[in-house]
Amino acid sequence: MKKYIVKTVLFGFISLLCFACFEAPDRTFQGPEEFQFNNQTLGRIASTIPGIDQQSLTAKRVRQGVVTQDEVEIQLIGRQKSTDLNVAYTVDPASTAVQGVHYTLQSPNSVVLGANTSSAFLRYNVLEGIPVGGSPVTLILNLVGTDEIPGSENYKRFTITIWR
Repeated sequence: MKKYIVKTVLFGFISLLCFACFEAPDRTFQGPEEFQFNNQTLGRIASTIPGIDQQSLTAKRVRQGVVTQDEVEIQLIGRQKSTDLNVAYTVDPASTAVQGVHYTLQSPNSVVLGANTSSAFLRYNVLEGIPVGGSPVTLILNLVGTDEIPGSENYKRFTITIWR
């Protein structure tokens, strides 16, 4: 029994020596800061969200009459800030959806990212502007960011297709 105790203590001491020599890795964000759009509903099963289907990271389809209000998440990739940030966005001229007919934006041109947070939501209302038999329309959003933090090159464009 004494032999097992000595071996266990010796094994523990050697293990401690091996792992005590390594520095703890720095797990803080080191890359360039940026903002990106994120489809926060993508992780949910589409059938559990009435009126929303055909989703991807940067696009979704929304059915008018079923969905009246929806949102798109804007994420800060980087360290949280101690002050509020106004994150700017634009509606792309290539959009076929018309403001006031197919949708309304709850905060036109920018969204406030609160202090010490990593995300904010761009909220919009879906109006019943597509007549029976009408074609779907698209609302294309471009994320500008702030003066110091730009929109991500890969995730700065979000497309919302509104259909009847």
